[in-house]
Amino acid sequence: MSSSASITTNSGPLDVQGLVSQLMSVASRPLTASQSRVKTYNAELSSIGSLSSDLSSLQTSMTALSSGSFLQQYAVSSSDEATATATTSAGAMPGTYTINTTALASPRQLVFDEKSDGSAITDPNAAISGAPVSLSFNIGGSVQTVNVVAGSGGNISMNDLQSQINSAGIGVDATIVKSNGHYKLVLASHLAGKDNSFSLVTGAGTVDAPAGSAASLDGLTQSSTGISESSAAGDAAFTVNGVGITSSSNQVGDAVSGLNLSLNKIGSATLTVTQDAKAVESNVKDFVSAYNSVQTQIGLMLDGNMKANGSLRSMRNTLQNMLQVPISGVDSTTSYAYLAQVGITTQKDGTLALDSAKFQAALSAKPEEVSRLFSNSNNDGVAQRYNTTINDLLGPDGIVLSEKAAINSSIDSEKQQQDRLTSNLTHLQAQYLKQYSDLNSALEKMQQTSSQMSSMLASSSSSSSG
Repeated sequence: MSSSASITTNSGPLDVQGLVSQLMSVASRPLTASQSRVKTYNAELSSIGSLSSDLSSLQTSMTALSSGSFLQQYAVSSSDEATATATTSAGAMPGTYTINTTALASPRQLVFDEKSDGSAITDPNAAISGAPVSLSFNIGGSVQTVNVVAGSGGNISMNDLQSQINSAGIGVDATIVKSNGHYKLVLASHLAGKDNSFSLVTGAGTVDAPAGSAASLDGLTQSSTGISESSAAGDAAFTVNGVGITSSSNQVGDAVSGLNLSLNKIGSATLTVTQDAKAVESNVKDFVSAYNSVQTQIGLMLDGNMKANGSLRSMRNTLQNMLQVPISGVDSTTSYAYLAQVGITTQKDGTLALDSAKFQAALSAKPEEVSRLFSNSNNDGVAQRYNTTINDLLGPDGIVLSEKAAINSSIDSEKQQQDRLTSNLTHLQAQYLKQYSDLNSALEKMQQTSSQMSSMLASSSSSSSG
């Protein structure tokens, strides 16, 4: 408690401010001690919060280990990545798949490279004579209309058409391409495949011609080059192990269960799906790392202000002892009943270490037994045990919330005590100030009286000697 702000000094022999400050410093010790205890309690709350977060992370790491997808981590290799590749998803299975692509999915494309009078376009910003004020596209049976607003000077240019078609977001992309000093307007379906094809209806009601024939857009037309560069939409055609499939996209997710195919060019490639042992190990590494974070945090708390906390010691022992209990119904001489048998061992400091080579050997030899070590029908796999235990630790009646409640209760009690102490100190300070100010005034009067008497005596002595 700071008392100097309300202390005043009076003339006199005593340093009232200094005296009261020293006395209040002594009197404030209980308040300072209480404030220090609250600071410690808040640090403990922060530590409990970190531990809670670490326990939640450990529980999250159990999800993959306790689910049926623990071993379902697969990698795909391609004999020719330029032709076809794939990624895996849920439901993938080991196997070999021969992909033979005879056609790639392609978008509908129209190329306009001449003015309506047959002359080349040399300036994309120049006005187009007879340009449409609206464009209608029939996309999969649905008609979408783009209103074309004239640019500067009240004219419509190729750039205006490109900008406003793209801004409409109707599923048709417009691009201006420069070739040999001439400009072309290229209209293409945003997505490939016949289902995403479009036909163009201009403001004058002219429908674009089939691929290979000249089409017209108000103010623009096609040369023989523009016709040849235009194309109809096409679906991908390919086989998987001889079974024929078509797709409107070159990204195919429903041809093979668990595989997302990418058809890159016409040709043949063999895709091989195998278990991704490193991905399986990665899940185990996440568990080891999360477990170690919990043990490290508990150690820090026990080495700090919470060294006498029995609940923390109990939690640490519970988590460690669970690793020593074998999986039920498993013969440890022929299979895996302990984590140590698959390369996960406990160190002197209570943390875990993973021997990657030993784990990979166990996974290769008996993958199902490794999986059963973490999750099984008896619900006593390592991941299942920890999941249950952490639920209890973090639950309403668990150690974590109980510790938080106890600490918060202690903080509340300290703050109530601080309020009382602060009030008492305020009164005590006022009392000290009055007491020593009065004493100072009395001493000052005594000094004045003494000084007067000394003067009188001196005067009397002088008179006698004269």
